[in-house]
Amino acid sequence: MKSTKNNFKRGFTLLEMIVSLGVFSIAILVSLSSIFSISDAQKKAVALQNALDNLRFAIEAVSKEIRTGSSFHCGSDISLTPQDCSGGAAFTFLNADGETVSYYRDQNQLLKKVGAALPQSITAVTVKIERFVFYVSGAPSGDKRQPRVTIVIEGKVSPTSRTETKLQLETTVSQRKLDS
Repeated sequence: MKSTKNNFKRGFTLLEMIVSLGVFSIAILVSLSSIFSISDAQKKAVALQNALDNLRFAIEAVSKEIRTGSSFHCGSDISLTPQDCSGGAAFTFLNADGETVSYYRDQNQLLKKVGAALPQSITAVTVKIERFVFYVSGAPSGDKRQPRVTIVIEGKVSPTSRTETKLQLETTVSQRKLDS
């Protein structure tokens, strides 16, 4: 008499294979969705960082030019009579090369105008400036105060359609040369 024990073949049944394949597929789908989510978040973070770097660079360029400039006043008129002001929407001065430079906001962008040339945007399209204000003190010569300009910026950085970050920046710049 033969033993029935030896008649069973070793291996997996079709049902076991289907169940294991289903469990493996679900595990892979969960892993892939997590990877795609992390990748999307990383792309948003890089885009936001680039937009903020653009704004920081623009403010640093404005500050550097103001630091070496003179004849500060708010407004865009070319009279260049140094005067104090609080809350000016535009700022005009003479840069180190003796050129008239104006900074102002138009259609949510920061613009720079040098002399009679056309204005140029100094911020990326992903940066939307809602408020750009200058405060000038110590501008008139002979007032025994060092000229100082405070710049206030409020806006939004929108590197992607689903990401928006509000920002508020303020910096104060003093003229490098001594006021006479």
